[in-house]
Amino acid sequence: MKNQHTRFWEYFSKEIYGKEVFTSSQENLTLEIDQQTLFETVVKYCEDIRDGQWGVRLYVGDEALLDGSGLGRVEAAKQYFPNKNDGSFEKYHKRMTSLCEEYCLIINDPERIDYKLFQWCRSFLTPLFKNHGMNNIGIYNALFVGNYRKTNFGVHFDAESVFQIPVIGQKSMRFWSAEYIRENPELVDSTEYEDHLKNSVHLSSEPGDFTYWPKKAWHIAESDGEFSVAMALSLQEYSDITPYIVNNLLLPQLKNSREIHDQFELDGRPGDDLQVKGIPFDAKNLEETATQIPETVDKIFSKLQALTGSDQAKTLWLKILSSFGFTTPPELDTSMKFSPKNIYHIDIKYPVLTHLLSDNTRLVASNGHFFQFTDSPETQVMINTIATTSTLSGNEILLLSEHLDAETRQAFLDFLCASRALSFASATSAQ
Repeated sequence: MKNQHTRFWEYFSKEIYGKEVFTSSQENLTLEIDQQTLFETVVKYCEDIRDGQWGVRLYVGDEALLDGSGLGRVEAAKQYFPNKNDGSFEKYHKRMTSLCEEYCLIINDPERIDYKLFQWCRSFLTPLFKNHGMNNIGIYNALFVGNYRKTNFGVHFDAESVFQIPVIGQKSMRFWSAEYIRENPELVDSTEYEDHLKNSVHLSSEPGDFTYWPKKAWHIAESDGEFSVAMALSLQEYSDITPYIVNNLLLPQLKNSREIHDQFELDGRPGDDLQVKGIPFDAKNLEETATQIPETVDKIFSKLQALTGSDQAKTLWLKILSSFGFTTPPELDTSMKFSPKNIYHIDIKYPVLTHLLSDNTRLVASNGHFFQFTDSPETQVMINTIATTSTLSGNEILLLSEHLDAETRQAFLDFLCASRALSFASATSAQ
C-alpha cells in the first residue's frame, strides 16, 4: 500500500506541477535543512565575492548595492554581509537592524559550496522526477535573507518552476495570471498593486511547508517586516534548450580559446599563426566571391562541429544527469584524499555514471565532475562495482583499481573522494 508521501508526489506531479500555484502541508517535507550549515555557507559565499560577480545581490532600504549586473559596489556592501562573528542567521539579523530598517540579501547557487544542501535538494526532487521526469533543463537555488516587505524589483515572472522552501519564518507570495498582467501591464515591475489585490492569489508557507509556482506565474513576495530565510529551488523549463547548450557547453570552450589568443595579441607578441590575413574579395565578381567561404569562417564552423559531436552530447548529458540537473554542482573538495586505511560509504541511489567515448576513453562522472582514462574490461568491472556496492574498504578499492598505472590510480581514487562518490565511513580496525 502506498504511503502518504508517495501518494502526495503522484498527485502533485500529475495535477499541480507546471499548472497551478500551490502550498503544501508539513507532512510533505520529510527532511529538514540544517540552518547552521546554511548560515556558514552564506558567510563563506560572501567572503569569496569579487567585483563583477553576480552570485550575491543586496538591497538595503530602497538602494540596490548589488543588483546582479556586475556593477555593484562590493566594498560598500561588505559591512552588510554576514560574518563568522554573527554566528547565526538570527544574530546577523539583529546586527543588520542596527544598521538599517529593511534589507534583502540574495545568494545564488549556494549548492556550489554546500554539498549537504545539494543532497537535500536531490532527495527532495527525486519523487518529482520519478513521477514527472526531469525538468528541461537546469536547476539552481537562490537563498533570500532579510525582513523586506516586498520584492525590491516588483511584480515579475521567472522562466522556471519554483519551489519556495522557508527555513526561518513565514514566507508569503502573491500571484497574478499572465492573462491578467497582459490586461494590466502597469503591474509589471511595480510594488504598488493595491487596486489589483482582488484579482490575485495569496499563499503563505512556514518551515516544513513549501509554496510552488509554475514558470511565468507573475508574483511578488510580501511580509509584515518579520525576519525570514527562504530558499527558491528553481527548475528551468525551456521549450528550446539551444541557448542553454550554447551558454554551458560552447561559450566556455570558445571563451577559453579566445583568451589564449588574446593573451598573445594583447601582450604584443603574436605568433605567425595569429597574424590576420585578408579575406579574398573580388569587387568585380561578387557572385563568385559569395561562393568562396572564407577560411576563417570555415575554421570556426569546423570547430563548432567538433564541439557538438556525439561525444559532446554524451558528455553534456552525463554532466547534467550526474549533477542531478544542477547548473552549478558542488565544487570538488580537494582536501579529501583516498586512503587504503579507510572504509568508504557509497550512495548507490546516486551512483557514479559512465560513458564510453569514440576514442575508447572511459568517461566517469560523479556529482557533475569528470575523470577519464582508457577503457578496459577491468575498468568496467571497477566502475560497476563502485556504482553498486554500498560499502567498500580502501583495500578492496585498491584491488579493483590495480590495473591502472600508479599515477592514474591515485588521481582517480582522489577524484572519487573529492567528488564525494566515496565518503568516509570509518577507519579500519588495523589503523
